Amino acid sequence: MRNTEGIRDRVELQRFEDFLVDDARDAIQRGAIPIERSFDLAHARQLHTAMFSELYPNWAGAVRPHGMVKGDHAFAAPNQIGQYWRNAAEAIRKADLPGIPREEFVPMVAFVYANINQAHFGREGNGRTGKLFLDQVAEQSAFTLNYSLVEKGLWNEQSKRSRPETGYLAVRPAELVAVFDQITRDRAKPVPAQIIPLAPELQRIIDVHKRNFPTSATQIGRPAQGRNAEARGYQALDPGLGTETGYGR
Repeated sequence: MRNTEGIRDRVELQRFEDFLVDDARDAIQRGAIPIERSFDLAHARQLHTAMFSELYPNWAGAVRPHGMVKGDHAFAAPNQIGQYWRNAAEAIRKADLPGIPREEFVPMVAFVYANINQAHFGREGNGRTGKLFLDQVAEQSAFTLNYSLVEKGLWNEQSKRSRPETGYLAVRPAELVAVFDQITRDRAKPVPAQIIPLAPELQRIIDVHKRNFPTSATQIGRPAQGRNAEARGYQALDPGLGTETGYGR
């Protein structure tokens, strides 16, 4: 985990990484970091780069060139990663996301996640990248995904169960359907703004005030800008970063 800050303490590195990832994810979600939404491996690599390149420039956004084993199970071999992502991209392409009903959306995202989880293309950060990727898929539909509604242990266990059986390549997305059913929620419909006209007397008072007391363009309380983590408000001893939304799982 060689990093640009030279941090060698595992706990401090995790806290700093969580801060940077949360900051980058927020920037992605509000459009400050543009992402080309091709809904394939190239799309996921952009997300991974945006979240991890500031701390781990050597491997952020790169497809791992070596095997990876977690516990007693191996993830996809490097030459299999592309196929698992093609499976996921094809399922997204075939889905009529703007009009997809819930009973089709849930198994679709379970299938997509099972494939990209088995692909595990990155050196680290695959879960966080996968969740943000699925969020952007869900944005095309009438649904949202709330990962905080599922316990970490259940999420990890069912993700593990969705991997192929030993000696096989096909994932088992049925193991994830109940999880995604639990975290899928209807997207709130925007409430149209209602403009209520002011009484003429009140409008005249406001107009006089504007003429006599013009407001300043100065913005008070604007947060610090820039890539420097301390300038963005990083506190090294804050243990709570990255836990509210379920992304840290």
